[in-house]
Amino acid sequence: MDRNRAGAAAIALAVAATLGLTWYDSPARRTEHIQSGVAVPRAEAGGPAPAALVERWRAPDAGLAPAGGDAGALLATDERGVRALDPASGRLLWSYARDIELCTAMVAQHRAVAVFRGPAGCGEVTSLDLADGAYHATRRSLAAGEVAPLGSPTRSGVRSARLAELWRGDLVRTVEFGRPEAPAEPGAQPLPDCAVVDGITREDRLAVLADCSGQTRLVLMGADPESSREPEPDADVALPGPAALVAVSAGRVALAEGADLVLRDAAGAELRRTRLDAPAEPAAPARIPARPATAELGGRTQWFGGGGLVVLDQPGLVERLRVPGALGTGDRRGDRLLVPVPGGIAVTAWDGAVERILPVDRGADPGRVDLRVFGDMIVEWRAGAVVGLAPAPPERRPAPRPA
Repeated sequence: MDRNRAGAAAIALAVAATLGLTWYDSPARRTEHIQSGVAVPRAEAGGPAPAALVERWRAPDAGLAPAGGDAGALLATDERGVRALDPASGRLLWSYARDIELCTAMVAQHRAVAVFRGPAGCGEVTSLDLADGAYHATRRSLAAGEVAPLGSPTRSGVRSARLAELWRGDLVRTVEFGRPEAPAEPGAQPLPDCAVVDGITREDRLAVLADCSGQTRLVLMGADPESSREPEPDADVALPGPAALVAVSAGRVALAEGADLVLRDAAGAELRRTRLDAPAEPAAPARIPARPATAELGGRTQWFGGGGLVVLDQPGLVERLRVPGALGTGDRRGDRLLVPVPGGIAVTAWDGAVERILPVDRGADPGRVDLRVFGDMIVEWRAGAVVGLAPAPPERRPAPRPA
């Protein structure tokens, strides 16, 4: 009996020790998670653009995520995690931080997806409900040390110089393309010796640009192949030179090829070519942007490059308008598009005409500026800060600048 008891005690101690070591090494032990007690209601759509704006609040932001938010909250980042802020006041709603570095973050399916750098690269991922910060899912995998966000309103993912991958809502990978860190099935990748230089996704489509010993190749595929480890390209086309992805749809893809905006079909054949306002900077393996050049706008796609902002209608990818000199992507307010420009915000009609400019003092050099609308508030993501702009009361309204 004593021997049985001693054996049982030894087993219990071993199990306790294992559990203790697992907890000690777990992300939960090194996590600070402050949830919101009540979710902020979704901001109601604002009316026409205001006559003037006044800064209502300002908060620090590390610029590690594309501008965005949903369900009454917006996403801000710092070096160790993500925060959700109330667009109306800048008040902290919830936060999630770890004692390791945040690589990037994004918003998808009404959730904040935070990607952290662990001992095996930027492969420790957590998703949280954007409204109240409630934990949703996690994933851990081998990954590159530097990644860029690759996602859409319905999918999240990342890309590096080696690999592009997408995840569904529970963070299970649906597709990978490139050179996996630890390939489980050699020969599954169509271009294993090429570097990934750009990627873009929308709905169930994924487009990737690969550099194969100096030759740029455009690869188009579905985001849900039969095996997540084995992509199923619909097209693999050699381009005449370096390029950058602009937009993708079910049957087409738009690219910036030098000084031209080029529309290609699902097989990669050229359909249309128009001149850009300025040559676009081609994508390259060494450039890992924290903010993608593209952003969704309802049934349209925005692209910031080539000397300004270009808006394309989906799914045909017909160019709708341009705003030369824009500082970043914009958002809809009423029946107008608001676009950040030097010195203010351009109130733009859908025929491309800039009707007026709302003055905004951003200091000497705000860098890239991305704008999103939350009800009556206009929120800008600038270099080092996220800023809430409210309609100015009549006594504080400066005269708008003519376009």
